[in-house]
Amino acid sequence: MFKPSSTTLKAAYEQFLSNAIKDGTIADKWLTDFKADKLSLDDALALKVIVDQRKK
Repeated sequence: MFKPSSTTLKAAYEQFLSNAIKDGTIADKWLTDFKADKLSLDDALALKVIVDQRKK
């Protein structure tokens, strides 16, 4: 599971997901999974790629 090593990193990734949800890039399921410690590291990295690609 994706568990950032500091509260700063966790807050930054949560904000990243929240922004992507607000602009319609990803579904809110991903933030729910992250908050429940159910987001895998693979999915966390893939979400970053997807969000970056869709913002181009």
